[in-house]
Amino acid sequence: MAYQVGYTRLRFREKATVPPYHFAFNIPAGQEAEALTWLKERTEVISFRGKDVIDFSNWEAYAMYFRDPAGNIVEFIARRPLGLPAIHPFSHKSIAGLSEMGVAVQSIRPFYEQLHQRFGLERFDGSFEKFCAIGNHEGLFIVVDQATKDWFPADIPAQPAPFSCTLEVGGTSHTLSYEPNSRSGG
Repeated sequence: MAYQVGYTRLRFREKATVPPYHFAFNIPAGQEAEALTWLKERTEVISFRGKDVIDFSNWEAYAMYFRDPAGNIVEFIARRPLGLPAIHPFSHKSIAGLSEMGVAVQSIRPFYEQLHQRFGLERFDGSFEKFCAIGNHEGLFIVVDQATKDWFPADIPAQPAPFSCTLEVGGTSHTLSYEPNSRSGG
């Protein structure tokens, strides 16, 4: 099953046993209230400490979370540095594309080192202990230690699952395939 979401083409493959995962989509900054209303008309929003819109001021962003039909934790994130144009009223056309891909690993450092060596990606936030965001505002891998960190904010255990993605770095497209229990930290 494939979907075009802004500049991203997502393809899901059905498997009998796949744990819930995390991924996020960029939306225009300044449309958080509209996006929240739009989401609440379609699904239940996952709140954190009583708030539906979470302020990530150190990332210059606001975010909201919900589950997709497969139970994945999906995020809409409005990153001010991206300067995405607002589309009024907020709709599916306001979703710019994939922003984050969650990755649950046994050890964060080897996964980071692979991304850094192959693609030149840097640590955006976090550490190698529980959580590390790797990349930049345009795209991040949200890498968590599966033994010590749950998927935020749903408190669902982060378990590894395979994925493949194409990312563009410096104008060049690269394919990354992740298989748990490989040398990439899973």
